[in-house]
Amino acid sequence: MRVSARLFWIATGIVISICVGYFGLVSAQTQPAGAPRLVVTAVTATDRHIKRAAFVKDSQTGACWLAQLQGDGSDLVFSALAPAPTAACQ
Repeated sequence: MRVSARLFWIATGIVISICVGYFGLVSAQTQPAGAPRLVVTAVTATDRHIKRAAFVKDSQTGACWLAQLQGDGSDLVFSALAPAPTAACQ
C-alpha cells in the first residue's frame, strides 16, 4: 500500500510538471514573423553633438539602450551603448 501511494504521488508530480512546462511554453510571447528584434529611434535634440545618438529597443526582452553612432550618424554603427530607462524607447 505504501509503495503504490508513493508511485501515485510520483506519477502525479510528473504529470503536473509536464503540464506546467507545456503551458509555459505555449503562453510565452512569440515575436511575429519578419518583425525586427532591434528597433532604432533617433534622439530628437537641438544640440549638434546629440544628433549622433539613438535609442535602441530590444523587442524580445524589452530592454532600452542609448547608443552613440560612429561618424556623422548616417550609418548604424554603434561606438558605445548605455542602459536607458524603458520610457525613453516608447
